[in-house]
Amino acid sequence: MKAVKDAMSANKFLSVSLIILVLFALVAVSAVEFYPASVQAAGFRATKRSPEQITTMLKERLNLTDEQVKAIEPIVNDSMAKTRELMNELRQIRRSTDAKIIAVLTKEQAVQFQKLQDQRRARMWRRAGGPRGRQE
Repeated sequence: MKAVKDAMSANKFLSVSLIILVLFALVAVSAVEFYPASVQAAGFRATKRSPEQITTMLKERLNLTDEQVKAIEPIVNDSMAKTRELMNELRQIRRSTDAKIIAVLTKEQAVQFQKLQDQRRARMWRRAGGPRGRQE
């Protein structure tokens, strides 16, 4: 009977881990859509540039008029503000999800889960070129 319980716990853990992985993948894919296409095409990441830097880059690369720059500035500002809000909301969801999962796990599983989360964070930081100075 204990073997059945252990197998069910392992299946639950794997199922929850898979759900989390899918959610992170969806978040990563959908987050890209919130950056202006022109910024993506130019190879810039909005999270590492100020709205002024993005507008300046677009002005230089697209030879924008002053009128176009004035029209684009609020668009970029709005996009970045919405992106920040979404990222904060996603962080809160991730923390809540982690807390709920940990509440179901044994102490040993919780330790292992935390190690998995730490490894995930380290991979994300490496892909992003290192920590961005944000606190999670």
